[in-house]
Amino acid sequence: MKPQNSQQKLIVILGPTSSGKTGLAQELCRQFNGFIISADSRQVYRYMDIGTGKIDSMCELNELQRQRQKLLNDNQVAPSNYAIKLNNIDHYMIDLVPPNDDYNVVLYQRDVYKIMSNVKLQINVKCQMSNAFLVGGTGLYIDAVVDNWQFPKGEPNKLKIKNLELKIKTECLESVWHELIKFDPGCAEFVQKENPRRVARALEYVLRTGRQFSQDRKKGMRQFDILKIGISLPREELYKKIDARVDARLKMGMIEEVKELKSKYGVTYARLRQFGLECRVIADYLQGKFDSVDSMSQRLKWNIHAYARRQLTWFRRDKEIKWVSGLKEAEGLVRGFLG
Repeated sequence: MKPQNSQQKLIVILGPTSSGKTGLAQELCRQFNGFIISADSRQVYRYMDIGTGKIDSMCELNELQRQRQKLLNDNQVAPSNYAIKLNNIDHYMIDLVPPNDDYNVVLYQRDVYKIMSNVKLQINVKCQMSNAFLVGGTGLYIDAVVDNWQFPKGEPNKLKIKNLELKIKTECLESVWHELIKFDPGCAEFVQKENPRRVARALEYVLRTGRQFSQDRKKGMRQFDILKIGISLPREELYKKIDARVDARLKMGMIEEVKELKSKYGVTYARLRQFGLECRVIADYLQGKFDSVDSMSQRLKWNIHAYARRQLTWFRRDKEIKWVSGLKEAEGLVRGFLG
């Protein structure tokens, strides 16, 4: 549904992992006086810097850590105040939540709307335009903001969710997934089968309420005027970029970062596995499930290839996305959109 009362503009830059979303968005921000709101379900957590791709160099890592400490010392923890400046661009919705806290798409939508409202207020007061770029690869988070999802009401039963997650671990994800689809076939359209937490949360709602989660989650009136730009890369090129990025992150200290999450911040192995991808595979490595760093690295690369394919499957269903292969095409789209 198109916006009626609010014409605040929001530019979405999306694509699979390692496709160059952040670099493209940062360049567009420089040209169009913009800032970035991350749409990444893992970058939102603190102390997960290397593995989630918040930074690409030790220099950026040191700067991120410096800014984090200052923000925490100043008690600037509200989403609209917690901005990390990377490459001279303000980034919101990264580094916001302690790693042991629960965070989900409902909270994400709420926090992004607060940021956008704060920006709109500042523009009205200062009469100075600043353009928002929603940037990331978590399709669920992007859609929740863009389409103003109306989420089912009621607090989840955390014990039931925990038991379902345990059932997934001890039996298999497939059985719990089939149970969900038996009660609510519509979940096949938007609940990611490969994500145990989302499968468990959807089934918990169905069992607790006796209602269909897919029917109770509806689109609302859009809050923003939207432009969606997707980065398109040949599959083999994307895989090479993923592999190179894994190698670079391992050299930067990704294994040590996961170790520190456990030893310094008390993140359990079970919690690390919930984060998926790098955290899950490295947690297995630390528990002796791989015989070498090389074998662990190869498994991680394969897993991220599969994750990128799932991201593309999600995005390809959206006919609003304008796919580009480089900066020049994106510039033209943004210029035309902003008028």
